[in-house]
Amino acid sequence: MEPNNKSSNEEAKELLEAVTHISNHNIAYLNSMALKCAIQLGIPEAIHKHGKPVTIDELAKALSIHPNKAPSLHQLMRLLVHSKFFATKTLTNNNINGDETLLFDLTLNSQLLLKDHPLTQAPLTLMGADPLVTKPSHNFATWFQNHDVKTSESPFYFTYGRHLYEGVPSDDTKFDDLFQQAMTSDSQLIARVLLTSNEFKGVMHGVESLVDVGGGDGTMASSIAVAYPEVKCTVFDLPNVVEGIQRNEKVENLTYVAGDMFEAIPRAQVILLKWILHNWSDENCIKVLKQCKEAIPRRDKGGKLLIIDMVVGIPSDNLNQLLADVHMMSLLGGEKSMITKRYFYLTEEILKENPHIGDNNASSVKTRQVLLANEIPKLGKETAEKAIKEWGKPKSMITHLIFGTNSDFDLPGADFRLAKLLGLEPTIKRFILPLGACHAGGTALLIAKDIAENNRGARVLVICSESTAISFHAPTETHLVPLAIFGDGAGAMIVDSEHAIQSRLSEIGMTIHLSPDVPKIIAKNIQTSLSESFEDIGISDWNSIFWVAHPGGPAILNQVEAKLGLETSKLSSSRHTLSEYGNMWGASVMFVMDEMRKRSLKEGKATTGEGCEWGVLVAFGPGITVETIVLRSMPITY
Repeated sequence: MEPNNKSSNEEAKELLEAVTHISNHNIAYLNSMALKCAIQLGIPEAIHKHGKPVTIDELAKALSIHPNKAPSLHQLMRLLVHSKFFATKTLTNNNINGDETLLFDLTLNSQLLLKDHPLTQAPLTLMGADPLVTKPSHNFATWFQNHDVKTSESPFYFTYGRHLYEGVPSDDTKFDDLFQQAMTSDSQLIARVLLTSNEFKGVMHGVESLVDVGGGDGTMASSIAVAYPEVKCTVFDLPNVVEGIQRNEKVENLTYVAGDMFEAIPRAQVILLKWILHNWSDENCIKVLKQCKEAIPRRDKGGKLLIIDMVVGIPSDNLNQLLADVHMMSLLGGEKSMITKRYFYLTEEILKENPHIGDNNASSVKTRQVLLANEIPKLGKETAEKAIKEWGKPKSMITHLIFGTNSDFDLPGADFRLAKLLGLEPTIKRFILPLGACHAGGTALLIAKDIAENNRGARVLVICSESTAISFHAPTETHLVPLAIFGDGAGAMIVDSEHAIQSRLSEIGMTIHLSPDVPKIIAKNIQTSLSESFEDIGISDWNSIFWVAHPGGPAILNQVEAKLGLETSKLSSSRHTLSEYGNMWGASVMFVMDEMRKRSLKEGKATTGEGCEWGVLVAFGPGITVETIVLRSMPITY
């Protein structure tokens, strides 16, 4: 009987595939170098000039390559054929042996690398493979471990000590010329795609003026101006860029204006931002968008903002998106909101049916309350049922209900309607925490703890349910950040044995104001708050405890982490919640606790607090209010 080697053969196959995978990625840079070489040698031009497919010897001769190197040229062409930059065909010779000759021809990919092609991508390709651009990637690991705020802006800044748009530290002006050529070639391609799209024709209908922000040499704006002679087009860029532009005087409806997009943008019906926002941090993007809002009229007056940029899907399996994202990280860095997705009750259909919700001058609180009177209790019911199911005991044992919300103000309150939806006992004691903002989750748990500890047999159901429908508005300078970070959500838990943040409920709904000083104020006072809370326990090492921090925003988490010298893993549950759901007011801390509990179990930790016995919950709200609660984790039994 033959031995069964199937498992060992499969193991060997998998091992070989893994080694091959590593090897392919290790030398994948040769794809870029081979493409760069083809452009520099002029291979696309040589084949194009020949007028028909060429043999390797004909190609070597056309490129003035020594015949001894023809075999090496053949190796290069094989790789480029595999990458679909060139195609091959075989020609059977009319001789006695019937030999075949291999011929090389252009593909659409290599046609776009012809230097005189109207949509050539050769300059952009050469710039991407230039040593000055690739050098920062060699410093990725060092950059990631560097904690200096200024030099950590981006690997490019870390390498050269300056921003990309301040110029590359080189005495050779060829790169500057290559950079401008690359931007021009990119604009030519985008303009061709844009001007032939029906969507853009709809955008330009009735438009009288357009400003191309960061328009460079005017290639994009010039193309639009030629296609739409009735539209006054303006190229807007920094003074040093505008001064060096060779202006197209033949296009009468095209002008050039120098300035700074962070300070002011010329007024127009349409503002165009092409490849602008991905270059900057969230904070700087907001500054630009504010200036755009000031520059265009209201929507009903024809105001439009046209953004052309790449959006990375979350999750994304699009290699081009992922590579472009890391490429931008390397060159420009820029701290983003870290929020990859959020959930909303409001839909486009609801907004179309109730357009006054987005009108900052219209009374809309009645409409909002009609929408939320059912939604908030329903959302709370859904999360409460999950908590009760995991608790594993009959809901008749629940003695108290604490409900926190900023989103529903009807009477009888959402707590009453929620109790009925859940079928809780009529005798249950209910408490509602209205307008508790982001610290409501901490406050609700603190009250629940006191009730459970001082009332034998008490079982307290804590629920926070929120929807941004109460605070959704058309963007304004004051309220743009809250619109960008808040999301809808609800959390539930059963418990047993100086005005930097402001919100106001008025006839137009709830408005929220966040001062840029909030992270600094919290960081300044967090040490004192912790010291007072842990004084009786004798803990002063904040890395020895687990952290349930309200994910108010990346700047708050970063400031707290830096101020206390926390290890990066300490706030990972908070960062995960921010990334997956955004800021959900009081419900957020419950999501953080749940994420920590599940992660601790998955990683085999000794306790639900990442293996630590003691921990802290810190939640932030208006005032500023900092709710600090000392937590003690439960041991995990496996």
